[in-house]
Amino acid sequence: MTHRSNPQKFVRQVLTSLKKQFGDQVQVYKLGSESVDWDTGTRTITDSCIEVDNCIVLPVTINSEVVQSISYISSNKPFIQGGYFGTGKRKFIFDFTERRGLPKNYTWDLADWIIADGNRYDVASFEELHFGSGWMVTATRVQGVVPQQTIKENITHTLQLRLNHTVDVVVE
Repeated sequence: MTHRSNPQKFVRQVLTSLKKQFGDQVQVYKLGSESVDWDTGTRTITDSCIEVDNCIVLPVTINSEVVQSISYISSNKPFIQGGYFGTGKRKFIFDFTERRGLPKNYTWDLADWIIADGNRYDVASFEELHFGSGWMVTATRVQGVVPQQTIKENITHTLQLRLNHTVDVVVE
């Protein structure tokens, strides 16, 4: 059993195997600052984006949740007000060994969000993996919102220039 003698190596092997099966490109957003101009009502949001090339994106789990009002408890009657709805939760595993990934000193916050497959996922919880090898983040899909994305493009174009020189000669 090699994983008992070197558990860090075993964790790296498992993460590499998961990347092959579930690896995908995601963007992690961190809210920088937010301000509101009270005269115009304009809201200005500053955020930062980190692109992660090979994040482990596990399949969505659908949970049925029940929301009820306090009247259900206090009135001792059948279902009065509330509703059932399904929330899609997804787990993301970020590996620190990835060349283009999250830095080791990245600090998660519940205000962060992740864009994966064109959907926005708000961070619900996060925990560090064993041996400091990465993060496992549980996020909830936000439905009905078109995610604002930062799109980085490198455009290269060769431009042909032709120079026309004129020389002015001044004789004194």
